[in-house]
Amino acid sequence: MFRTSFFIFMILSAAIGGMLFWQWKAYTEKHEATGRLQTEPVHQQITLESVANELKISQTITGLIDGKEYRVSIPKNVSTWKCLKADGTPCISKDQLHDTFKAEDGKIVFSYSISFNNHLSSLFFNEWTISLRDVSTYSTKLEIIDYARRGGSWAAGLPLKGYKQLDFIDYFVFEGKRKNFSLYWQKKPLYQATNLSQINFFVESKESEPVNLSSLKFVSDFPYLTVVLTDSYPETDGNGIIVVKKNIKQDILVRKVFDYYFRAKFSKSEIEEKWLADVLAAYFTKQKSRSTKGEKIIQELTTKLSDQELKEFMSSVILEKSALSAKVLDEQLSKQKGLKTQFFTLNKNETASFVPLSFFDSRKVYINGEEKKGIEILYQNKKRLFPLIEVLNGLGYEVKYRTGEKTLLLNKGNNRYRFYTNRNIFVFNKEDYGLLENPFLLINGKIYIEEKWLRPLFKINIKENDFQIDIFSF
Repeated sequence: MFRTSFFIFMILSAAIGGMLFWQWKAYTEKHEATGRLQTEPVHQQITLESVANELKISQTITGLIDGKEYRVSIPKNVSTWKCLKADGTPCISKDQLHDTFKAEDGKIVFSYSISFNNHLSSLFFNEWTISLRDVSTYSTKLEIIDYARRGGSWAAGLPLKGYKQLDFIDYFVFEGKRKNFSLYWQKKPLYQATNLSQINFFVESKESEPVNLSSLKFVSDFPYLTVVLTDSYPETDGNGIIVVKKNIKQDILVRKVFDYYFRAKFSKSEIEEKWLADVLAAYFTKQKSRSTKGEKIIQELTTKLSDQELKEFMSSVILEKSALSAKVLDEQLSKQKGLKTQFFTLNKNETASFVPLSFFDSRKVYINGEEKKGIEILYQNKKRLFPLIEVLNGLGYEVKYRTGEKTLLLNKGNNRYRFYTNRNIFVFNKEDYGLLENPFLLINGKIYIEEKWLRPLFKINIKENDFQIDIFSF
């Protein structure tokens, strides 16, 4: 009897286990598929009606995950808005939150309006559309139906695809791959001028001089940009659009275009290092940086790198597919030299003290057969510099540095040294000796010594291969 019951129990356990496994597999496969869908781009269709003193907007976002809740970001200039389902009824929020809504049939619809002064001769809207926080990639189509501002011109941070003047409305269509984009209108008509692959210029006169941007041929990933040349609105930058004076000088316009380009490449970096976009734009256009520290960075690069090294460095920055940051710039600069550097990372804060460019060896360092981590062997002006205190400590020296007296005291066994970091003499076992030059350099608060002085002063030998550097006494 016991054996029969045990056998039945084992069969039931196996069956239940199999069912649980099958359900778990189906559940994970479903959620894995859902995860993949989240990375797919969604599409937004925006219809804007321009009436007396407001814009009436309907925004439909499709391609969402059915049943998933999305948090929305509402622009500051939107006072009233509604979230609607496809049938026109209010959206459902599972948690009854005012900014979280469930997608039905993969879709969410927003209806809202933006009010403004109707007597203005130009308008600029930045961060004016509703966006979903959980979605980062959009394709966008914008239709503008203009009842109240006929004869004027609209421009957007998206390519213009079509324009018609009908009996009762002006009709504009813009389309492109962008989530947030700025919108501009002016009473005076605009004409589309030189049309580059990723830049559209809009001018107030058909006879305007063509814009020369030959340097763009070196850039393959330029994000879409609309440039409006007008005196109807103050100069400003937006998402995918910049407004400049109509008689702007060519070199200033080129600089503004590349400011936009490099800012876009730094878009996902930390706030404190985004100013480095100005440094790259200044160097690329052969113009001055807007900051003193930026000029120092450019001067340091041009002084310590060859023209070919700088050219290859800038090419690698432009070809970089990921977002730029101080760390990425250091990585690209390191590749060009075959040595490590933290130049941009150490200088990423615009208001902090400037740190000169230096490179250090990435190989492991061994002292008397023991690996020593954190020792940076620098390369500067074709000289190899060793961090003196760290090396001597590893070799068994007792080291004291008196900052005020600028003296370095070394003891090992019966030997006593006294060096003066600002003089070409030293004392060894109470005997004075002269040096042809000062062997010490103070870099970023550390004392370094040239390689050529290690052997005669401290009887140190150095051997190296592709993977490590060995320092030892002899």
